[in-house]
Amino acid sequence: MDSKHLKILFSIYLFSYSILGLNAQEKLPILTDSEFSVLIPLSESWFLKSGLANRNLIVENGNFLFEEKHIEINQFVEYYLVNTNKLSFGARYRIKKAFKNTETDEIRFIQQYNHLIKQGTINITFRIRQEERFREELSFLEPDIS
Repeated sequence: MDSKHLKILFSIYLFSYSILGLNAQEKLPILTDSEFSVLIPLSESWFLKSGLANRNLIVENGNFLFEEKHIEINQFVEYYLVNTNKLSFGARYRIKKAFKNTETDEIRFIQQYNHLIKQGTINITFRIRQEERFREELSFLEPDIS
């Protein structure tokens, strides 16, 4: 074997060992997110994006279950600056209380900038997002002084 193949095998070994050695949480929760959206062109640069999404908890603490977390309704206006840059403004309403009485519904107003880098068949997207969340109840975290 030449040095190139040894480097590749050593890299695979280190990567595999590091993945197997990681133990941040013993029983990770498993969630599913499914979304359906429609993109409607308004002009050459402006688009309207509407969608529905839901989140389900499948596994928690090692136990299999199916718990609906929330359903959300999304409405965005997108403006393409150029093919690789886009600004988005939107609202998202999350319905949580219908599935768990202790949760509260919330509305989010979202401003977002996306930048796309195309490298052959690979697309890399960078996103900057600002969200304002409004709930039925205001709650503030108390500082931990211990």
